[in-house]
Amino acid sequence: MHQRVMKPRFDRPERRQVQNVTRLLARPLRQNGPFGGCAPPPPVGTLAGVRTRPQTVTIAAILLALLSLANLFSPLFLVGGPPAFVIYLSVVLGVAGLLAAAGLWMLKRWSLWLTIIVSVLNILSAAPGLAFAPTPTLRVLATIGVVGFALVVVLAVLPRSRRAYT
Repeated sequence: MHQRVMKPRFDRPERRQVQNVTRLLARPLRQNGPFGGCAPPPPVGTLAGVRTRPQTVTIAAILLALLSLANLFSPLFLVGGPPAFVIYLSVVLGVAGLLAAAGLWMLKRWSLWLTIIVSVLNILSAAPGLAFAPTPTLRVLATIGVVGFALVVVLAVLPRSRRAYT
């Protein structure tokens, strides 16, 4: 009579895994959408689902933090008794600028608007110093403030930067 030939036997889970892999490899690429039923690749500017901060946003956040610290501590170094309004405005804009810089660092959408508002108010408060500052040193500091905050706004609203905010 017939003798039964013993075939090597695979464990069931192993056999299923091989069949599943073979099925996946044999399946056409466009069967379940453009990515073959798999998740789409992560968006540009991310690394395996983790967002990366564009260099322009990093520079804007650091520059905003430095300029805001200068705003915050400038009343300590002002000589000649500026009006109380100028001192209070400088401190408030310094604190708001630090908050905006932290938000930029964390890529929060609200920080973009806070950055623009704080920077514009700082530019408006420093602009009179370009022409009416009593000393050349104060004129240079006013120029640095206007140019620095304008650069922060430009860096924060570049298209590459705007795509990064959530």
